[in-house]
Amino acid sequence: MMAILVIAMLSISLASCGSDDDNNEDGSFLVGEWYECDSKGVLRNDATEEEVYHLRLRANGTGDFWSVSKGKEDAYKYSFEYSSNMKGASGKLTLTITSSTDASEIGKIESGDVTYIDGVLSTGEVYYKKK
Repeated sequence: MMAILVIAMLSISLASCGSDDDNNEDGSFLVGEWYECDSKGVLRNDATEEEVYHLRLRANGTGDFWSVSKGKEDAYKYSFEYSSNMKGASGKLTLTITSSTDASEIGKIESGDVTYIDGVLSTGEVYYKKK
């Protein structure tokens, strides 16, 4: 009987160790500044050859996105929302461009699945990490 109780207590404590406060079910872990990295989380700060992307998400549902390529910066502002079924490490993020240095981009909507594993946010082919 005592062995069953110990096993049950260990199971509960292991389950609680697995929870991550930075990975809230409501998606609030996405709020902050994100910088492009590789899939292992190494930040990419060199924008001499290829574009490097940066993302800032705020709790009020607004955000900024900018890219730097060969010293040239392009910036966008947008509204965003989390999927209502954002659970833990994955969900859907919808971006609507509200302001851009390229007027033809305004109003475009992008929606995609996001995952958050070991501090790395993935939006498909692009990976981000908080600095």
